Amino acid sequence: MADSQILIKFEGKDADQHIVNMRLLGQSLQGFDRIISDGLIIISEKRAPKRGERSPIAVKAKAPIEGSQDIIAFLQEHAGLLPLGWQVLTDGASNFVWHWVSFVLKYFGGRKEDADRHLEAILAIIKEQSAERQQSEERWLAHEAVWRDRIFDHLDKLAFPAAQAVAPVGRSVRTAGFSAGTAPLTEVDEPMADAIRSKGELEVGDLQEMTLQTDGFIHHSRKLNVEHPNEPGTYIHADVKDPLFEAVPNVYTDAANRKATIVVQAKPAFRAGRLERIYIMDFGREI
Repeated sequence: MADSQILIKFEGKDADQHIVNMRLLGQSLQGFDRIISDGLIIISEKRAPKRGERSPIAVKAKAPIEGSQDIIAFLQEHAGLLPLGWQVLTDGASNFVWHWVSFVLKYFGGRKEDADRHLEAILAIIKEQSAERQQSEERWLAHEAVWRDRIFDHLDKLAFPAAQAVAPVGRSVRTAGFSAGTAPLTEVDEPMADAIRSKGELEVGDLQEMTLQTDGFIHHSRKLNVEHPNEPGTYIHADVKDPLFEAVPNVYTDAANRKATIVVQAKPAFRAGRLERIYIMDFGREI
């Protein structure tokens, strides 16, 4: 099987200076490696990985690209160790790996609908390589249900590796991106990383315009106190991810000092259907 290229890309904060916290970078690479290895074992062996088991396909990283904080890695076989099941990946390893890693990150990252689309693509890859595709639709649907159970039964074991994969996000960098082959970059921003660290208990909404009534701020923790949009008279801390908040004074602190209403671009995060967190990504205007 030809080598398949993987890209792990960090942007923002320390990455703007072409550096990443070493400890967090190490955790990230370990997390991505574990997610990839487990996925390849599941699809090739048709079972969950055993404790400590490693895929016969190794993920080998090159040195970071000079002048960036991009990590290039390759899927590479261990000669003589490939089971027959690896034939299903001969031409499509990178495509499967991209969908698999994206599925795991988006599932725990509070983007369940996006995760479902990757899961459907994974099942389509399995169907294409399965003998069941030649059988009746009813036979395939039963086979697909087994695969869904197998995947979700193992998913909880990937909560910790997913948190490792995004360890630098919000601490050393603003975003982590993952791609394989020619696939587009799957990006994890700070709201998604927080959701992953909460083991998928938060559901992160789309970037949207929000009108917020301010009521003070905490600069060291980058929080803006605002009236809860859905519960008038109660208040919630909004996490300000906009770089403008780094300096004082700024448009946010000025507005908060006057208890003004502001319009921002933000991502809401929900727990059990209730708005729990707001991530402000960009300032719009003061009303």
